[in-house]
Amino acid sequence: MENSSSAPLLEAKGVKVHFQVRSGLFQKTQGVVKAVDGVDLSVQPGETLAVVGESGSGKSTLGRALLRLGPVTEGSLSWEGSVDILALDTKALRAFRRHAQMVFQDPYASLNPRHSAGFLLAEPLQIHNLASGHELRQRVEQLLESVGLSPADASKYPHQFSGGQRQRLAIARALAVEPKLVVADEPVSALDMSVQAQVLGLLEELRQKLRLTYVFISHDLGVVRRISDKVAVLYLGHVVEEADTRYLFQNPLHPYTEALIQASSAGDPNGKAHVPLTGEIPSPMKPPSGCPFQTRCPKVKDVCRHEYPPWVSREGGRVACWLHA
Repeated sequence: MENSSSAPLLEAKGVKVHFQVRSGLFQKTQGVVKAVDGVDLSVQPGETLAVVGESGSGKSTLGRALLRLGPVTEGSLSWEGSVDILALDTKALRAFRRHAQMVFQDPYASLNPRHSAGFLLAEPLQIHNLASGHELRQRVEQLLESVGLSPADASKYPHQFSGGQRQRLAIARALAVEPKLVVADEPVSALDMSVQAQVLGLLEELRQKLRLTYVFISHDLGVVRRISDKVAVLYLGHVVEEADTRYLFQNPLHPYTEALIQASSAGDPNGKAHVPLTGEIPSPMKPPSGCPFQTRCPKVKDVCRHEYPPWVSREGGRVACWLHA
């Protein structure tokens, strides 16, 4: 899978993930949950793209869809400008997964408790025929050391590690097959602050050392500001603003982005009056018409209630908001 110099490593166009809700004796369809509803994203080689939003915004569903770990109802996913990810058969999909891996939020749930750390790291190497015998043992030891663990830890089981160590093990497993892209879904949210800093430092170190590309999913804008190059703000399955990290935090244009930043540890560097973020995200089974944020927006206009806003270019990115149309 060769990459041309100008092509994104991964590109999503119009991606939708809709789930039918069934109930009753005959499992009759009662409605459709629009978890992701028409997302366009692209990630350049070596870049860290952060996807942010509240719980229920569709972040994790989108992350899984990008790697075809979950269903995609509509849209397209392309790899290195030429490979149609959604058209891959089982064999080709396995080959693709060597290049694109995922780190999940809960390392204890994503690591099989019946297997030792050594087995968990050796398994993907064996599946992709990358090492065997003495070379396999050496590679497992190198992976453990690369994430700050000891070769002696190969004999331990997941429950024998601390939370931070388990996440390091999960990262090592994702890196075992030497991927180009890692999708990290809230990789530090379950860790305490001191351990968060260590794991984030590790991710940044590995990115530079191995020239990795990340899609970093998080609700913590303080973390996002530290680690990302570009940010996509997701609300009710829609990207409402996307921009280079520096521009986004200095001058958020969408009221939702503004409220998220002001409510986070990242703060608002411009000292703007606080925009209250009240209420909860509407049900993705019954999304509002027009702008998806209109039911909670303190700056809502009449047009917001009836028409979806067009994309408008902004410094370093774009925004979908009638205030800037």
